Amino acid sequence: MVTPADATTANEYVVVGFTGGYRGDEETLAFHRPVVRQGDQTYAAVVDNWTPERGLVLLDEHDQFARLPDRHGTDGSPSEPSHSVIRPGQGVWLAGKMFRSRCKELPPWDDRISFWERVEGQFRYRVGTRQAFREFTSSLFRDAVVELYERLCSPHDVVGRGKPVFEILNNLHEVDAKAQAVQRGIWYAEVSDLRQFDMVVADAIRDGLFETSQMLIGEVGLACEDVMATRARRSAPLRWHDATPRPVPTIEELTRAVADTPYHILTIKLDVDPTVWAQVFRSGELGSG
Repeated sequence: MVTPADATTANEYVVVGFTGGYRGDEETLAFHRPVVRQGDQTYAAVVDNWTPERGLVLLDEHDQFARLPDRHGTDGSPSEPSHSVIRPGQGVWLAGKMFRSRCKELPPWDDRISFWERVEGQFRYRVGTRQAFREFTSSLFRDAVVELYERLCSPHDVVGRGKPVFEILNNLHEVDAKAQAVQRGIWYAEVSDLRQFDMVVADAIRDGLFETSQMLIGEVGLACEDVMATRARRSAPLRWHDATPRPVPTIEELTRAVADTPYHILTIKLDVDPTVWAQVFRSGELGSG
């Protein structure tokens, strides 16, 4: 097999494309192994930690791959085709157009991605190692979790304001799968989508993230309790000046109300309306492990 080490070593590697394709990446940030050129030879990386001696396969003109556009002169006349330089072990980070649009909800991250190279269809890309990609997505995931919590705790339009942030963390790859399952569960619980919640639980059990469904339900329930209590505090000040204030139920009263459930989802609202979660757990609509 011919390798780049046999080719002209005076040339740097440049990235001209990647394995896979754009389809399915519109809503996410994905890592792809690169297609690189050195001199007049084009190679596809078949391992993450590729080197000139290992992990590159020579392509011919008939081989298909997702191509990255050349950069040309700014005066409109083509100059010599130019691509980003890539170093051994690096790959292509591809940000989809819907993903980029949602990142406007997290301005620091939108600013960072806006400096990446442009790709057709409003995609953006940059090059980097897989380890750096994981660190990047993990940091983005943590920030999205914090922002989603803030929006869920808001008394105003939880679904409309929270959905784009949820979709960011929901579609990220190579992040903490267990934490991602919990966040998905919290979101579908908050929007009362029990069908999707049940799918999250089933997927988490199938993937070995939790030993039983009750373990995931318990984590989600505690998080929802915290969200609802915080939302209640932010909704309006308590009316201590009222002569006959509407009583807030105690923890003991709420515990007795859902004592026949696998986990006590104790949510407190100022108007003391029955919560969706209490009804769900009493009815047993959620699957068991």
